[in-house]
Amino acid sequence: PAFAIVRPQSITLARTALDTSARNTFRGTVDDIDRVGDRVRVGVAGPLHLTAEITVGALESLALRPGDDVTASLKATDVETYPA
Repeated sequence: PAFAIVRPQSITLARTALDTSARNTFRGTVDDIDRVGDRVRVGVAGPLHLTAEITVGALESLALRPGDDVTASLKATDVETYPA
């Protein structure tokens, strides 16, 4: 057994699936939005619960609200594993 950890800053959000080099994509639903200074933590419920950290500008540009469907993406190189 092992734990897999991804830094919230390494997760990107989009309203639709993007064609990028990030091969790990997960569809989910925004379930939490928490402003922390000049950043915003966005919880995404789906097959895995993920927390992404984005800028206030990105939040406004995406116009995210709880209940919205999003695609969360991350690169495999951003995943850290540790023994359980």
